[in-house]
Amino acid sequence: MNKHFLIILLLSLIISSCQNDEINTHENALFTALPSNKTNIDFSNDLTITDTFNPYTFKSFYNGGGVALGDINNDGLVDIYLSGNMVDNKLYINKGNFEFEDITLKSGVSCSGVWSTGVSFVDINHDGFLDIYVCKSGQPNMPNRHNQMFINNQDLTFTDVSKSYGLDFVGLAVHAAFFDYDKDGDLDCYLLNNSIRSVGGYDIAEGLREIPDEKGGNKLLKNLEVETGKIVFENVSNEAGIFSSAIGFGLGVSIADLNEDGWDDMYVSNDFFERDYLYINNKDGTFNETITSVVDEMSLGSMGADIADLNNDGRPEIFVTEMLPQSNLRYKSKTAFESFDKAALNASKGYHNQYGRNVLQYNMGIKNGLPYFAELARYHKMEATDWSWGALMADFDNNGLRDVFVANGIRRDLLDQDHINFYNPSKIGSLIKENSSDVFKNMLESFPSEPLSNYFFMQEQKDSFVTIQNASFQTPGFSNGATYGDLDNDGDLDLVINNIDTKATILKNNSTNDHFLKVILEGESNNTKAIGTKVTIFVEDDIYMGENHPMRGYQSTADHNLHFGLGRYSKIDSIKIQWPNLRISMHYDVAVDTTFKFKYSEIGNQESNVNKKVISSSLLQKVNYIFDYTHQENKFNDFDRNRVQNYFISNEGPEIFVEDINNDNKEDILITGSKGYESVLYQQTNSGFKKINIPVFTKYKESETLNFQIEDFNNDGIKDILMLNGGVEFSNESTEITDYLLIQDSSGKFSEDKSFRSRFSNSVGSVSLDLNNDGKKELIIAPRMRGHSLGLPTKLKIYQHSNNQLVTDQGLSQEIQDAGMVTDITSGNINESEKSEVIIARHFNSILALESNNLRLQNLESANLEEFHGHWNDVELSDVDKDGDLDIIALNLGTNNRLFNMTGGVLFLITNDFDQNGQVDNVYCYQENGNYYPIHLREEMAMQTPIIKKRALKYADYAKASMNDLFSSEIMAKSIIHKINEFRSGIFYNNNGQFTFEPLPKEVQYSDQKAVWIGDIDNDGWHDLVVGGNQHEAQPHIGINAASYGHVLINDKTGRFMHLSIEESGFLEKGQIRDIESIHISGKDYLCVVKNNQSISFYLIK
Repeated sequence: MNKHFLIILLLSLIISSCQNDEINTHENALFTALPSNKTNIDFSNDLTITDTFNPYTFKSFYNGGGVALGDINNDGLVDIYLSGNMVDNKLYINKGNFEFEDITLKSGVSCSGVWSTGVSFVDINHDGFLDIYVCKSGQPNMPNRHNQMFINNQDLTFTDVSKSYGLDFVGLAVHAAFFDYDKDGDLDCYLLNNSIRSVGGYDIAEGLREIPDEKGGNKLLKNLEVETGKIVFENVSNEAGIFSSAIGFGLGVSIADLNEDGWDDMYVSNDFFERDYLYINNKDGTFNETITSVVDEMSLGSMGADIADLNNDGRPEIFVTEMLPQSNLRYKSKTAFESFDKAALNASKGYHNQYGRNVLQYNMGIKNGLPYFAELARYHKMEATDWSWGALMADFDNNGLRDVFVANGIRRDLLDQDHINFYNPSKIGSLIKENSSDVFKNMLESFPSEPLSNYFFMQEQKDSFVTIQNASFQTPGFSNGATYGDLDNDGDLDLVINNIDTKATILKNNSTNDHFLKVILEGESNNTKAIGTKVTIFVEDDIYMGENHPMRGYQSTADHNLHFGLGRYSKIDSIKIQWPNLRISMHYDVAVDTTFKFKYSEIGNQESNVNKKVISSSLLQKVNYIFDYTHQENKFNDFDRNRVQNYFISNEGPEIFVEDINNDNKEDILITGSKGYESVLYQQTNSGFKKINIPVFTKYKESETLNFQIEDFNNDGIKDILMLNGGVEFSNESTEITDYLLIQDSSGKFSEDKSFRSRFSNSVGSVSLDLNNDGKKELIIAPRMRGHSLGLPTKLKIYQHSNNQLVTDQGLSQEIQDAGMVTDITSGNINESEKSEVIIARHFNSILALESNNLRLQNLESANLEEFHGHWNDVELSDVDKDGDLDIIALNLGTNNRLFNMTGGVLFLITNDFDQNGQVDNVYCYQENGNYYPIHLREEMAMQTPIIKKRALKYADYAKASMNDLFSSEIMAKSIIHKINEFRSGIFYNNNGQFTFEPLPKEVQYSDQKAVWIGDIDNDGWHDLVVGGNQHEAQPHIGINAASYGHVLINDKTGRFMHLSIEESGFLEKGQIRDIESIHISGKDYLCVVKNNQSISFYLIK
C-alpha cells in the first residue's frame, strides 16, 4: 500500500475519528449470564489485525456485528442469528430451556469470507416465515461484498434472492430497516450505508449532503410489488427527499411515528462530522428532513439509536449513543478536544450543534405537525457510557417503565491522547521509511485495551433512573450489537449481545414480581408481521404504547412480538391497535401475564381513522404581528479572553421594560441593546406602536446596555431612564461601562444628566428604596463583576438624592465587602419589617438578602438563604402561596448539564493568577477526598495557563493531577474559592421571614432558566409562572443548554405548580429567552417575549 496514503489515513483518524444517580455496583439478580456450555452458543466475533487490514486502513474495523432474534421455524421459540466480521455468521435454533442448536451449515446463511454487519429478520415474501437480510462491508477488494436476502424455505434452509429482488447492494452497508413508508401494503427498505470515502478527505463545506453518491450514502428502496406483481426494490432516495451523499456515515436507523399522524418517520444517526437526520413522512411518498427545526443538540459521533416511549405519555423518545467516558480519568485521557471556534464553524455550515456524548431526546409535544424534542441525557445521567454502540429502550423488569441498555467497548483505545501524540504522522512516516515490518500492527497493539461493562439504566420510578454497571451478570468486554426477546417464554425480556474477541453474551432475565402482556400481531397479506402497528394499552390512568418496528439499536433486530411490562396492574381496561393502514381496533377483556395474538383479519368493522388527541383550547395564543423587532447580538467570543469559562456571559440580553413612558395611559416597550446596537423605545398609539428616536441611545450604542431603571429621578412628574452599561467585551477601565441618567422633558425628549456619571461600573441592575427613613429613595446599583474577571470581589454603589441630583454615598455599603457576581437585584418587604429589603441573585453564591440597619446595609442572616449556593440568574418576589408574605422565585442553571454530573452536584470556581502572568485565571473543579481536580481537558487548561504542559507532561498525568499537583501550595492558599451546590430553579417559601427551598417542576430543571413572568394566566386568582431561558454558547465539552421551549406553570392553589404541555399552554419558543413581560394593548393582555439574537414574540392571554 502507498506509504503516503497510510499517513493520510492516520491523519484522518487522528483528526476526524468519532471525536469527540450513582452507579450501582452491588450484586443484582435481574439477569444471569449463561455460559456457552449451557446454551451451546459459541459464536465469538474474533478479529485479527494485520499491517494491511486494521482500523487505519478500514475505519469500521472495530464496529462489530449485530444480532437478530425471531422465530425462524414457527415453533413458538425465539431463535438467534449473529453476524461476524472475520468469522462466519451463525444461526441458532432455540430448542427450549436456553439450549440452542447451530444449524448454520445446513441453513446456508454463514456468509463465509466476507465482512457482515447488520442483520434484519423480515417476512419479505409474506409466506408467514421470517427471512434474513444481511448487510456487508469490508475492504473494497474483498469478494462477495453484496448484501444478501435469504428467503426462508420453511425447512431450515434459505435461498439467496438478493439479486432478483434488487437488494444486492455493494458498499459499506451497516443495517436495513423494513417498513411500509408509503402505505401501499408492502414493505419497503431504508438501507443504512457508511461512506466509502475517508473521513479526512472532506472539507466541512455547505451543500455536500445534497450531492447523491451511488456507492456511498443511505438509500430508500421502494418495494414495487403492488405496482408490478413482483418483489423488486427501486432506489427512490432522490425523489423521496432522502439524503444519499458521501458524507452520510450512517450507523443507526430507527423507525417510528414521531408526530402521531399514523405515518412512519425515520431517525438516522451519522458518525463523524455529519449531523443526524430526522425525516417526517409527508404522506405522499416523500419526507421532510427536519432535525434542525425540532432538535437543538445531537451527538457528534452518533452510533446506535433506538426510539420508544420512555415516560408513558404515548409519545416516543429518541436515544443515541456516542463515546464520552464516564470516569474523569478516562475522560481526560481518552477524549479528543474540540475548540469552540471549530464547533461554531461546523454549525454555521449546516452541521448543527453536535457534542461528544449520548443524547436522549424527550418528545415535548407537537406543534404544526412537528414533534419538538428536549435533550435530557445529562438530566438522567446517561450522557457518558464510554465508546458505545447498541442502544435499547425496553422494560426489562416488567415494572411498567422502559429501561435503557447500552452496549459499549472498543477493542483498542484509539483516542488515547498520549498514544496519538506519540504516534504522530512524523513518527509514522519515520517508521515506514525505515521499512519496519508490521508498523501499524505493532502500533495498534501498543494502544491500551480496557474491557468495559455495559450499562443498564433502570427506571425504578417514572423519569427516575438508577445506573447499574459492574453487577454480577456484567462481564467487562467489547460489545457492539445487542437486542432483546423472550427466549424462554416466561414473560420477560432476555438479552443477546455480540462481542469482539469474546463469546456472545446470553443474559437470562430473572424478573418474577410484576405483570406483563406479550402481543403477537398478524397483519395483512403483504405485511404478515404487521410492521408499523402501534399498540396502546390503557390501565386506570396509565398508558403503555409500543410500535412494531423490530429493526433497532445497532445492526440488530428485536423479536417481532411486542412486550409490555404492566407493573402492579393485574387487569387491563382496553387495548387500542392502530394497524399499518390506519384502521383502529379496540380490544377488551385481555388477560395479563399471557401471550395474546391479534389478527387484522378478525377486527371487523371498527374505526377507520386515526384518533387525534383532543386538547382543550390553550391558555395562550401566539400573535403573528404587533410590531417588528429583532434583537442583534454583537460578535464576541468570550472564550478568547477566558479559555476555561464554560458559558458566554456576553449574550445575557436583551431586557424588556413595559412602562407608560410618556404618561398617555398606554404602556410602551423599552428594549436594551447589545454593543454596537442601540436600545429602542416603542411607543403605543391608538393605531399600534411606533419607534421613537432617542439620540442618547444612538450616542452610547457602543456600550452594552444590560438594564434600565425607569423612574422620576428629578421629581418633575415625568419618568426618566437610568441606563446601566456593562459586559465582558470591555476592559476594566473602559468608558463603555459607564452608566448614564437620561432626563425626560415635557415634550418627550431625553437628555443626559451630566451631574451623574457612574464610571467603570459594569452594572447589571439597580433598585430604589428609602434606606434611612428620610422620605427619599436611595439608588443602589449592582455590578455584574469586576471588569471582565470572574470570581473577584465586587461592591454595590449607593446614591442619595440631594437637590434633585444623585450623589454617591459609599458609607452606606461598607458592611458588604463583596456583593459577588450579581445577575439580578430587586427589593421588597420579606421579613415584615417597616422597610423593604434588597434581594440579589448571584453566580457561584447564595441569594443575598440585605436589610438597612443604622444607615448600613447588612446581610439578613435570619432569612436562611446562605446554604443554597447556585448559579442564580434571576430573582423575583411574589406571594405565590397567599399566606401574606413574599416568596422568592429564583432561576438557576438546572441539572441537565455536564457540570452537575461531572462534579457530583458541587462545582467549585477557583480564582487566582495561577501562572503569575498578571491576568486573573479561573479553574472549575470538583472535589474528591479533600482535593480539588479540574474538570477541564488538558488542552483547554494549557491554553489558559501554559505551565500545565510542564506540570503534567502526559494526558495520563494530567488526568490524575489535583490542583495541588499543578500549582504551588502558596498559590492555592491565596486563591478565592466559590461554589455551586444547588443547580435547581425553585422557590424559597417565606415562613415568617425564614425561607425553605423547593424546586420547581422537573421540566424547568431541563435548562438554564433566565426569565420569569408572574401573573394569573388561568384567571383563578392565583399567581402562575411563565419561565424561559437556554444558553446556546458553551464550551463543546460542556454542551449548550437548549432543552427549554418556555414553561407555563399553573398554580395548584397551594403555591406549588403544575407544568403544562405545549398543546395545553400554547407556548413554544425556540432559542434563548432573556425576558418575559406582560402588556395591555387595546383592552387585551399579551405576553411579550424577547430572545437573544431573535425577533420578539407576542402571546394573547385568553
